[in-house]
Amino acid sequence: MNPPDHPKAPPQRKRSTDRDLLYLVATAFALLLMISPAMKGAALATVVLVAGVFIALLVIGLVTVQYGAGFACIIAGILLAVFFAVIFPTTVKTEIGAVNNIGLMNDRLIGVIGGIGLAMLGAVLSLRRK
Repeated sequence: MNPPDHPKAPPQRKRSTDRDLLYLVATAFALLLMISPAMKGAALATVVLVAGVFIALLVIGLVTVQYGAGFACIIAGILLAVFFAVIFPTTVKTEIGAVNNIGLMNDRLIGVIGGIGLAMLGAVLSLRRK
C-alpha cells in the first residue's frame, strides 16, 4: 500500500531578522532621544531606565535567537552578578551620615549568588545543546 499523496505544505516564510533588528534599534534610539536637557530628576531616570531595560532585553533576545537560551542565561547571569556586586547601593542616609543597611547587604549577596547561579545554569544548558 502506498501512502496517500499529501499536498506539499506552503514554504515557510523566513522572518527578516535584519529588518526586525533595525526596528528594535530604531525604537531604542527613539527612547534615548526622548532625553532632553530640560529633563531632570525622576523623568530623566525613568526614560533612561526604560531605554536601558529595552536595550538589555533586545540584546538578550538576539543572543537567544543566535546562540540559544544557555548562552543568553550566561550573559544575563553575569550582568546580574556584576550589577549587584558593583552598582547596587547598600547605604542609607541618616542624620549622622550614610550607614550600611544589613538588609540591603543581604539583598546584594542574594543578587550576586542568583547571578552566578543563572550563569551556571546557562553553562549547563549550553553544554546540553551540543
